Amino acid sequence: MSEIKLTKKTKLGYSFGYLGVVISTWTFSTYIYFFYASIVGLDPIWIGLAMGILGIWDMFNDVLMGHISDHTRTRWGRRRPYLIFGTVPLVVSFIFLWWNPFKETLAIFLYFLFIIIAFEWMFTVVSLSYRALYPELSTDIGERLEIASYLEFFDILALILGYVFSLIIVGIFREMGYTASMSWFLMAIVLGIVIAISIFTSAFVTKEQEIFSKEQALHLIPALKETLKNHAFRIVVFAWFCINIAYYIASATAIFFTTYILNMNELESAFSLLFIFITAIPSLLLWYKASQKIGTVKATMFTMFLFGLSFILLLFVFNQIMFVVAMITLGVGLAGVILLPQTLYADVIDEDEITTGVRREGMYQGIQAFIVKGSVSLSYIIMSIVFVLSGFTAGNPVQPPSALLGIRLLIGLIPSFVMFIGILIYRHYPLKGERLKEVKEKVLELHEEKRKSFELK
Repeated sequence: MSEIKLTKKTKLGYSFGYLGVVISTWTFSTYIYFFYASIVGLDPIWIGLAMGILGIWDMFNDVLMGHISDHTRTRWGRRRPYLIFGTVPLVVSFIFLWWNPFKETLAIFLYFLFIIIAFEWMFTVVSLSYRALYPELSTDIGERLEIASYLEFFDILALILGYVFSLIIVGIFREMGYTASMSWFLMAIVLGIVIAISIFTSAFVTKEQEIFSKEQALHLIPALKETLKNHAFRIVVFAWFCINIAYYIASATAIFFTTYILNMNELESAFSLLFIFITAIPSLLLWYKASQKIGTVKATMFTMFLFGLSFILLLFVFNQIMFVVAMITLGVGLAGVILLPQTLYADVIDEDEITTGVRREGMYQGIQAFIVKGSVSLSYIIMSIVFVLSGFTAGNPVQPPSALLGIRLLIGLIPSFVMFIGILIYRHYPLKGERLKEVKEKVLELHEEKRKSFELK
């Protein structure tokens, strides 16, 4: 049995939406700590407190939104309405992340807390619904890998825009005579326009499968129980938790590393960080081929090992040339860790459909988002602890040697250690070989039964 093949337009149109999703969250997670600590001048302990509160908010926000998404019934489908009506509020909240006019510490903190909660709320509404579309577009491994390759092309493009181009925009506005804070705000407006175009395009190009919109979803408590019982899901999500901690700590610390240790300005930092993508983009094909040859699970573990090993190089970087070499090395592993886990997650959804009889991407995305966002909050808390203990001074252009050592530990040792823990977790992943083949066959049979039941041809 096989399902209807997707058109190239649908695959590319859906994948293009990932550009906006990643730009919004990546720019936030990478630079918001630096913006508030070094530009606004908020002490790291306050930033850590806000991120801790945000983590508590996400405990409820993501799971409830996932449940609501699974139960949504409209003529546009279950997921698309949230893309259509949630994108503008997402863009507005993203822009105002980079604007804080207050002078008093408490006022700065309260505004910061309010705006990050508003942004995370709208990001959850849009990104959860967007990601939930991926597993139900197709159950074919080949099509999923093809879509995943398009997703990761736009993912890396988004990383370039959010990680590098954002700094270039800030640097250009700084050269034009704008203040540092106004330069970051103008950068957010430029990226906000790109985010809106990307997500709206995906929403209007992608169509949902009717059979999944008509079936009866589980109630909240049974849905939670079934999701948490899924062994394969627990493995995938906790390994991804480790990947994200390494990912976010290193990326958020990079701007501190280039600014305080290598003494670069925004433009120099941007062009140095660009080199990570010079190897990441062609490496997508490498990991795509590797997953076909040795299996997605083994390829994922291998790329995580390489990525973790590459972080150690940053402990020994003392000039811009060495930093560029380290970025080139990191790019190879980066391509694999952002490409391969998505297909494993989609396989988990298939297995769950066999057990429960319904597609529950929303609930799975909700719990996954809760755990992954928890990794972001934990990353910032770890950064705050290290910064406070090492003597980092917010807003100070020169930092003491102890703070510089703390920055090196954050960008090198800690990400490497966490990545290797993730590898150990993946060793217990069950959906591979004959077991995975059996799941694919059963889910195709189930979809055929649903089509006949709903009289959809």
